[in-house]
Amino acid sequence: MKFIQKEGHGALFLNEKKVEDKQPDYTGTITIEGKQRLISAWIKVSKSGARYISVSVSEPFQKKEEKKPQEVGVGDFKSPIETTQEVFDEGYGEPQDEPQDEPQDDEEVPF
Repeated sequence: MKFIQKEGHGALFLNEKKVEDKQPDYTGTITIEGKQRLISAWIKVSKSGARYISVSVSEPFQKKEEKKPQEVGVGDFKSPIETTQEVFDEGYGEPQDEPQDEPQDDEEVPF
């Protein structure tokens, strides 16, 4: 039988995998508005020396979906000749007139 947390209730467990100070001392789950959230807690000491627990609630981590390679057929690829012809048909790669450098009058320079 699966355990179901009541609304507004949760549980924290000692984080036995902690290796760095920034990682939580305790982790667990809490149910808020019918959704299970992650809860993390750190034991801290204030400037005055008082010990307290800092808590953070966050959305559950989602595993990144691996992108599946697309299936392609033999006819899905164009030959280099077809691709080159398309470039020239669109007008790309045709020689362009190079702009001529015109002498500038020093009087027109604003500084």
